[in-house]
Amino acid sequence: MTRLFFICLLAVALQSVYCQQPAQLTDSQRTAIKDSVTQLKYRVWDEVRAKHFEATLNCFDDSPEFFWIFTPDSTIISHDVFVAMLKGAFQDYRSIDVVWDRIHVEPLSNEYAVYTGKYHVTNIDTSGKVFKAIGVETGIVVHRPAGWKVLNGQTFEAPLKNQ
Repeated sequence: MTRLFFICLLAVALQSVYCQQPAQLTDSQRTAIKDSVTQLKYRVWDEVRAKHFEATLNCFDDSPEFFWIFTPDSTIISHDVFVAMLKGAFQDYRSIDVVWDRIHVEPLSNEYAVYTGKYHVTNIDTSGKVFKAIGVETGIVVHRPAGWKVLNGQTFEAPLKNQ
């Protein structure tokens, strides 16, 4: 929970430092941002499921501000390390399937939004071993000229019992 608070605090700080837009968004702007970010999160896993490695990378911001945290070890990784880990997953797994139970998006401005989501994942490695888990993901997305990109976030997965 502390990490979620940290990410939300970071998002608010980013908004106040980088955004020169009015603090108030209209209802239609908020809805459009929520829809776009939700679609981005679905698109990430659609690309993973289809094993489109390069297309998956287009969903993540490649700026120096990018970072990701995999809990519980809390190691902060850069974009390059994240890409290497993602590429490894594409090679190590025969299939990766994620089903979002819910995604909540909170727009901060026209340029930033915070999201949280809960999902179920089923991975089958190249030997046929099945791994099932429930996960929680939080993050910050940024709007770039090419569209919304994941700027940073964290993931926690807990294996499901009775696999």
